[in-house]
Amino acid sequence: MCDEPVTKEKIWHGDLTVSCDASTHHAGPTSLRVHSDSPSVAELYSFLIPVLPNTLYRVSYWVKANIKIDGAEMYGKLIAAEYNSQAVESDEINQNRVSPGFDLGESVGGQTGWVARSYTFRTSANTSYVRLRAVMGGPVGTAHGTAWFDKISLAPN
Repeated sequence: MCDEPVTKEKIWHGDLTVSCDASTHHAGPTSLRVHSDSPSVAELYSFLIPVLPNTLYRVSYWVKANIKIDGAEMYGKLIAAEYNSQAVESDEINQNRVSPGFDLGESVGGQTGWVARSYTFRTSANTSYVRLRAVMGGPVGTAHGTAWFDKISLAPN
């Protein structure tokens, strides 16, 4: 079983398959594999993760990519979307959202080996939860291929 906190899918355009990959991993026995055969705008996202308002957090992870970019602004990265206290698991990805997190993190495309990525962000005064989002394409433009994520962490900084 993957120990990564990314569990739900949202596909606006294209396709997405998600699996635990025991043959390609960096730090543990498996990695989280996110794959799209066709040009896509899609993502995987986590359960709601409780956080404190007005607090600095660090997101860190390892990523390996084999991604073709078709005009996408985001691909092969994890972003942290913030949600208010009214958010519940059954919400759509944009319901009760304080910030989509589009400006967080650095996209990784082309063909790469394992690379470490991390960033910090400060939650807003209205933030009670975060969802980590593994992005394959978007918010405009598409991407396709495979991204592997390993050793995902969200912690106060």
